[in-house]
Amino acid sequence: MRSSSSLRWLGLAAMAGGLLWTVGFLVHSAQPRGCIAEECSTRPMRDAPGYVNVLWVLALILLGVGGLALILLLRKAGRSWRLGKAGLIVAGAGMVILLLGPLPLSASQREAWMPIFVIPGLVLIVIGFVLLGVAVLRAHVLPTWAALALLGGALLMLLGNEQTARALLFVPFGLAWVAVGFTLWFRLGNRGREAIPTL
Repeated sequence: MRSSSSLRWLGLAAMAGGLLWTVGFLVHSAQPRGCIAEECSTRPMRDAPGYVNVLWVLALILLGVGGLALILLLRKAGRSWRLGKAGLIVAGAGMVILLLGPLPLSASQREAWMPIFVIPGLVLIVIGFVLLGVAVLRAHVLPTWAALALLGGALLMLLGNEQTARALLFVPFGLAWVAVGFTLWFRLGNRGREAIPTL
């Protein structure tokens, strides 16, 4: 009972992280278009408002907590938890790179650091959450649609670019985590069930 209750609260953290991630990218995408590569010699990069950077930092931390919830669920089920753990470690490394690297910097500063921090950090996050999504899908600890949403949202980020309208391609990842957190919170069970039935 206590284990299920803890997982439900971790699911709430996943929902909050997904919501903050989504709001941050919706606000950021409404800013004037930035620049890509050689365009940056004639126009400025898109810079996120300071509070949006705060939203992203909080979102990354909460999504890490949400990932931990999925690992605990996988371990409880005894299926694919090592794959999920590896994925969370890889994603965590990407989060650390972004949090300690360019995220707190201005747009002009991030331009210089992008090849070193931004791209590797984002790629690690995508790889990590794809591995976690595959583990969840294989273990059937969440409804299939939730696992596929997590996988699809992570993969779409590879096509995103926070300098253009493609910043909106980061939004499905946040919505996927809202769905995952919603599932953990509302379907894990008010009666102390130990698993979530799949659809």
